[in-house]
Amino acid sequence: MKLTCLSEDPLAPCYLLKLEQTCILFDCPLVMTPVLHFLPLQLIQGSQYANMSAWDGAAKQGSDFHTVKFHAGRVLLEEPIEYRIPRLELVDMETVDAIVISNFHSMLALPYFTERTKFKGEIYATEPTIQFGAHMMRSLVAHSTRAHRPSSANFKTENILSALTGDANDALSWVELYSLDEVDAALGRCSPISYNQKIALQRDIILSAHASGFAIGSCNWIVNMASSRFAYVTASSAASARHPMPLDTKAMRHSDVLVLAGLTRWPKRKPDDSIREMLSLIVWTLRNKGNVLIPCYCTGIVHDLVEIIVEHLRQAKVRDTPVFFLSPSSRHSLEYSNICSNWLCSSKSDKVMLPEWPFGHHSMMQNGTLSPHACVDSAFMKNYREPCILLADQPSMRSGDSAYFMQKWCKSQNNTLIVVEPDLDFNSLIAPYQPIEMKTLHIPIDPRLNFEEANDFLADVNPAVLVTSEVYFNARERSHESEYGGRSKEISRTNQIVFAGNQIVATEIGDLEFPQDIKFESAGVAPKVMGGLQTTDVAAGVSAVSLQANIHSLNYEYELDSFQQQKDSVFLYGSLKTQRLVEILSSYGLRNLKITQNSGTDTIELGSLGARVHLSGDNTVIECNDNSTLRLTLRDAVVSLLTEV
Repeated sequence: MKLTCLSEDPLAPCYLLKLEQTCILFDCPLVMTPVLHFLPLQLIQGSQYANMSAWDGAAKQGSDFHTVKFHAGRVLLEEPIEYRIPRLELVDMETVDAIVISNFHSMLALPYFTERTKFKGEIYATEPTIQFGAHMMRSLVAHSTRAHRPSSANFKTENILSALTGDANDALSWVELYSLDEVDAALGRCSPISYNQKIALQRDIILSAHASGFAIGSCNWIVNMASSRFAYVTASSAASARHPMPLDTKAMRHSDVLVLAGLTRWPKRKPDDSIREMLSLIVWTLRNKGNVLIPCYCTGIVHDLVEIIVEHLRQAKVRDTPVFFLSPSSRHSLEYSNICSNWLCSSKSDKVMLPEWPFGHHSMMQNGTLSPHACVDSAFMKNYREPCILLADQPSMRSGDSAYFMQKWCKSQNNTLIVVEPDLDFNSLIAPYQPIEMKTLHIPIDPRLNFEEANDFLADVNPAVLVTSEVYFNARERSHESEYGGRSKEISRTNQIVFAGNQIVATEIGDLEFPQDIKFESAGVAPKVMGGLQTTDVAAGVSAVSLQANIHSLNYEYELDSFQQQKDSVFLYGSLKTQRLVEILSSYGLRNLKITQNSGTDTIELGSLGARVHLSGDNTVIECNDNSTLRLTLRDAVVSLLTEV
């Protein structure tokens, strides 16, 4: 078993699991933090940040870097917005058999993995994850094309990058957003699955998804093998009063290796306390004739917030206040959530039997309390009135209607900005809009597991080996006081992972090796062998049989065939030199051979023949599709370099 970490951000995990010749890639997250280095895209000309001063330090480049601005004490870029993706250069996507997606957030970089590589495998995710992920990717593209900003300079110079606030060390690998065609192509390759459905990648490698409690259709993953069990747990929630199906803890129990990622960045802040603070501030603002702006994604926590806000306004007797939900996918997101009863908690799904809609969104839209709109257009302006509550796509406020209304409302003391997104730096978020007179608060609402809940979870599931970020289990070494509850000399179950299991492994970019205790392999039995077997009952429901058979092995699959006396065994030993094997293959008439190196393995590719030979320190693997003649030729070439004993 080999595990490769492709992302060092525990909130945006991405791992490659290699099991013999089967490769599974877990999640394709799109990291949003780089967008905070960019100025918001302009929906209208003449905005307050369009005429910012150029950064004086750019002159040191000897060129006119007029797109590098200086505002509110920081350098900001007026360039096309870019994002961070996992380290794709560490994996050959052509060798990946399956990509599995845990939730809509971890799907947002999928087009980079599928449409810009040679990936040919399968993509598995639940139906709601595919739908909500599609909504979010299409919304990102829509916002980008509505206010396209052409690139006018190469800002990725040492001088400029060193001046950016925060971590921009990897800016050379940032990427611009994909196209709508790439989104549609990636989505067309996705295969929807259900919770607990078993997917056989190989005879002895069975994949299954299990509810994580984070969002509608979000899941954790189990990979069952003949002699071991692997669990992948990310972005899970133990909250009992939310709409998704609850976290399935039972399915995760007794794994040999468990990867844990996606814990809350705010372990000391309870979501219920944040919601109460938010509701109090909303009512205070409305009673002072102000507007409330809540930047959010088009799915996820917004499904909870809409119901909670509208019900609280009713109880507080703040009447006739419109609630607008602005996103290209706002209506689709609300309507789709109401037909996902099989993916919801029992209190929501039971309403379907009454019959009622699981969510109150439908009745709110019918009576006009809630108005979803794709953007600020003529239909929106017909309904628009103040004071109001506006839930607007994108939390970063660098694109979408959240950026437009932030610019529109930030100069009034009566208005309030409430940032509920937990994973973006608040000061960087509002920097382009300074000076701000409106009330601004960061009230993160994060239902993901905190440390205490994660420790309870681990005590229950009891993995043999835990793989997780050092920031989770070493509170003494956190980089700053606000990170995951802050640096602490006192260790407790509330401020870090306290794992009592056999082994804990810190994640870092690159390969992590785990020994497999292989006790058994399963094998098929040929029909002609089965016909002559006589079983003996040895216990209740258990039978045994004695047989003689030959074992045939191909592609790590085994079959018992009719017994035939074998010649004396021949053992081979020696070390293979890549260049020498290439010379042998060339002498066989095989041309256009290409050698690549990755993580200590040399790969010889045979061009259009679609075959490969992988050479590592302890094994040699031949990949040859169904061409048995070519397979034997490659085998003979390898054997010719070894010595018989």
